[in-house]
Amino acid sequence: MKTERRVLIYGCSGSGKTTILNNLTGENFNTDDSAVGVTFQMTIIPPINKQGTEINGKIYRFDDTVGLNECESGTVDNFTAFVKLKDFLKDSLTGFNLFIYVFEKGRITSSDVKNVQLFSQILGQNKVPTLMVVSKADTDNGLKSLDDLTNNTWIKQNESQLASAFGEQTFCAKQTVAFPQPSFTSNNESINLLCNTSRKLLFDLIDQHASDESIFIVTKENFMTVLTRVLNWFYINTKKTFASIGNAIAGIFGHKDVFNVRDELEEKLENVTQALMINFGVSKEKAQEVAKDILGF
Repeated sequence: MKTERRVLIYGCSGSGKTTILNNLTGENFNTDDSAVGVTFQMTIIPPINKQGTEINGKIYRFDDTVGLNECESGTVDNFTAFVKLKDFLKDSLTGFNLFIYVFEKGRITSSDVKNVQLFSQILGQNKVPTLMVVSKADTDNGLKSLDDLTNNTWIKQNESQLASAFGEQTFCAKQTVAFPQPSFTSNNESINLLCNTSRKLLFDLIDQHASDESIFIVTKENFMTVLTRVLNWFYINTKKTFASIGNAIAGIFGHKDVFNVRDELEEKLENVTQALMINFGVSKEKAQEVAKDILGF
């Protein structure tokens, strides 16, 4: 049985993540990548043909998650955002082999920088290789020829800005891609050439840079440590008030394995439930449901 390699694709809403996924997998997932997407809301793409997407004899499973967006502030209540983070971390327990950061060609925003900090540096601890994919290379007359795509002309022209914003060692590789949509007035032969070339470039880089073994960004043992670290980062960088829960519950767990110390779980359950109720103003029933999931009940 072939081992699955898990790839997390992240980036701002509208950056082109779903279009890239469709071209990698041959599927037609919904491109409703709206600005109201909840940070950490993960879509786990089912294996294609019950086997996954095969690249050079290796099976890949792709996960699409919503990152930070400049325009999402205030659209999601704090408790929902917290629950999504908790669910994201639980879905990450099997580890990842590669991160793909999708950046829409153009101006680098604070959300772009914070997305890379959050996923690759804070969550991935710079241990999971991250491939930067610059999408929509064909927009604004960005491609004079196919060589501009294969030679990464836009990236080379903007290398100093990218290094200044994201760091010189953050990405294992960078690649521009273009997956334009056909229309009645477009040259479909040229479009197919762009799509096929972009797809091959990505397949080659994924195969080259994905780690052979899963890299674990969170385990049952360090779940609360990671949760607290991410929440505190949120508080510092986004001022989202739900991050204060990190400090509120961090001291409850100490350094013990809360998943195995069963005799302490009832007390911990009550403490976490109360912390959630106080911080979010939710009912005890709703708070306890989330607390149980955090504690592994």
